[in-house]
Amino acid sequence: LALWLDRKRWLGFGWRDPGNVFGPFDSWGALTGLLAALLQTCVVGLLFVWLWRRSNRENTASGPDRSNCMQICGVLLLAADITVANHWLVIAAPLDIWQAPGPAARLIAQQGEENNAGGYHRVFRANVIGWWNKEFRHSRSRQRVAEQIRWERDTLFPKFGLNHGVSLLESYGSLKSADHESFLLIAKRRGPPQPKESGNGVAFDLPHPAALELLGAEYLLTPDNYLPALSGSPAIAERLSPAPDSPLPVGAALWRMKNRLPRAWVVHQAIVLPPLSGPKTLHQLDQRSEEIFLAAAAPSGGNQPRDFRRIAVVETDLQLPLLAELAPVMQGDPISLARRASKSLSVELNRNQNPLLALRASVSGASDAEPCRIVNYAGARVTLEATLASPGIVVFSDQFDPGWKAQVQTKTATGEWGLEQPVPVLRTNRILRGVALPAGEHRITFAYQPASFYRGLTISGLAWSLLGAAALILAVKRRRG
Repeated sequence: LALWLDRKRWLGFGWRDPGNVFGPFDSWGALTGLLAALLQTCVVGLLFVWLWRRSNRENTASGPDRSNCMQICGVLLLAADITVANHWLVIAAPLDIWQAPGPAARLIAQQGEENNAGGYHRVFRANVIGWWNKEFRHSRSRQRVAEQIRWERDTLFPKFGLNHGVSLLESYGSLKSADHESFLLIAKRRGPPQPKESGNGVAFDLPHPAALELLGAEYLLTPDNYLPALSGSPAIAERLSPAPDSPLPVGAALWRMKNRLPRAWVVHQAIVLPPLSGPKTLHQLDQRSEEIFLAAAAPSGGNQPRDFRRIAVVETDLQLPLLAELAPVMQGDPISLARRASKSLSVELNRNQNPLLALRASVSGASDAEPCRIVNYAGARVTLEATLASPGIVVFSDQFDPGWKAQVQTKTATGEWGLEQPVPVLRTNRILRGVALPAGEHRITFAYQPASFYRGLTISGLAWSLLGAAALILAVKRRRG
């Protein structure tokens, strides 16, 4: 009653800052909801008092059976009260939002590009955390939850694309690799600056084009005021125009990358670094990501990304004979060792010439004569076929994990595949997988077989065996007794 009498002051309450999803504060709706909650509490309380008194009378007059009936009614009343008061906490939206693809996913599918990885197109969605529908901030709606979910689907927010052949290069709010996040962070720091949503300053939300190419990004989905281009350089992607009957959400733009690396390719140059050992801090991960992503200092100052088309950075302490055959194999500081390697290859270096650039120009990379294709792609098993003219590394642009194992078959002179031989899976280019192979035609099969799973399986099997044995012993003892 006091709230209702003082409603003018309540309606003028100073919550002025609108929310990004639900818009301006609905003071009248808040007042109505609060009064309804108080009224419901009063009604339920009076009903409970009535049931309690009625139960006492029935217990005295008719016995405990009648009283138990009143108690059951009280439980049902409590369940109804909880349901009415909290039904709005169960968030629901139309099922077709999850089942039907959004306009961005349909536009990607309409491009007609055949993806050699089983149909999943790789997309980088910019500004995962700070990108909101600007129209929601200035309006209210009773269907806002469903509208927000539909907008997230239409802008390929993480979790919506996998049903429609789209995989994202960055996730949010889920378990993810610290190495992957660190690599993207370093790439974003070197990427093209973009305007902030607030309009003040710039944000670094797009990775450097070299990182996008390395990870096989085919498309970019960004706010429409973003421009995917480095300063003074042309755009790295072309903007796509959707059909009039299937427009993108307001404020969104879809771009197709002009250049990208294939999902698997062959390189014949390697830099070998010792792996990070022991517990790793985020600073150590960032340092290693920067060391691998950036090559030598440019003559004009600053750093340039590595040419990952021709060179691979491998982190391993294994002494593999094949790595020793690569040209060049370098361990330690890239600049000084690049100079040593260039001398061993008889490369002429000018005094101010970048040694790594000269080295890349002297050693040929992967070419059309060395095809590398994906034969089968599944969640825990991938098969590639690659032809190497000389010893090299087959780089596969899927995330590295120690649980991945690899088996290799080599085609014989008779054209038949030989027996499978295990080969180590190398951490390549910080977050990708690679295998070192000799010249020839090979079939590589990656299988995910994490040791932690088999340890857990063994422990669970032993525990269940002990439990079964104990139950059997107890059963035998009881029967004898």
